[in-house]
Amino acid sequence: MTIIFDDTGHANVAGYVKVFYFHNITREYVGWSDEFIPVGVSLPGNSTTVDPGYDQCGGLIAVFQNDEWKQAEDHRGTRVFAISNGQQAVVDYIGPIHSDFTTAVPGTPYDSWNGTEWVTDVKRKRTADIFEADNIKTELITKASSFIAPMKDALEGGYIDEADKLILEEWQKYRYALTKVDFSNAPHIIWPKEPA
Repeated sequence: MTIIFDDTGHANVAGYVKVFYFHNITREYVGWSDEFIPVGVSLPGNSTTVDPGYDQCGGLIAVFQNDEWKQAEDHRGTRVFAISNGQQAVVDYIGPIHSDFTTAVPGTPYDSWNGTEWVTDVKRKRTADIFEADNIKTELITKASSFIAPMKDALEGGYIDEADKLILEEWQKYRYALTKVDFSNAPHIIWPKEPA
């Protein structure tokens, strides 16, 4: 027997009906079943008798809105990048990718979005390369100084071994060479070789 519903959505006549389910939050189609509806009972929650009417494919899904199914883009799980700063995110919503994101991958941390593609800000990259080279230089000089200090104390105190005099001299020359490093080719810098 064909099921009949009253104006409030409750069955006047019991029977089986094909029911299409949707997610309670995203309202996307999640499946269907044949349900037996007794007299006085309505459809199960988050369901409708309206057929989505098409297969979900090609990045589109069925979403139940205003008592009808509509096609919506589904990019969930897609890696995107904020056009304001290149920060990576993952799409976790239904619908088109927000206009302030792109799927194009920035080539460097110094890229800016020009409206159609990422363009490397050469001046920013250059500044960062020089800053990093200066940090490396500082670390290397600090390391060299830690080798030099105890040997220099021994030299000034008159108790340094003859072999250590040569080592001290090598480390002092190395530290001096570090102060002369040219950053004009950063990040492609030829660093002085550390003494063995």
